[in-house]
Formats: sequence, C-alpha cells, structure tokens
Amino acid sequence: MNDTQQEHPQHHHGTDFKFMVGFFIGGLVGALVIFFLGTKEGKKAGRFLRQKGEDVIDELEDKVEELEKKGKIRKRLFKNIPRKS
Repeated sequence: MNDTQQEHPQHHHGTDFKFMVGFFIGGLVGALVIFFLGTKEGKKAGRFLRQKGEDVIDELEDKVEELEKKGKIRKRLFKNIPRKS
C-alpha cells in the first residue's frame, strides 16, 4: 500500500463503488438499446413511445395556442419553438 492509500483507505473503496455504479448503468443502457433496436417487441414499444410523445407535444401546442388567443401567454416567449405544419 502506498502513502496515499494508508492515509485515506476509504478513497480506494469510493472509486470501486463509482466504477460499479457506472458499470451497472452502462449495462442497463446497453440492455435497453438491444431491446429497442434488436427485438420486435422493442421496436413496437419504441413506436408506441414515439406516438405517445407526439401526442403529448400536439396537446401542448394546442394548449399554448389556446392561451395565446386568450392573451395569457406572450407569443414572443414561444417564437423560437418550431411548430408542425
């Protein structure tokens, strides 16, 4: 053991813990990527989530338009948000 490890023995264990957390999260992300890109069920789930996301965005756009018409939201706040045609 070198002098640094003798002075701070918990430092080595903290590094091990961070590595294990990163390793776990990386494995989880990898598994999700394989699921969504490599399986039929994953592709279906991806399409479902994409559609739900688009629905939520459409609803939000409708609400913003409604509030703009009522004058409750300044249009310039939302001028940079692209809208679907």
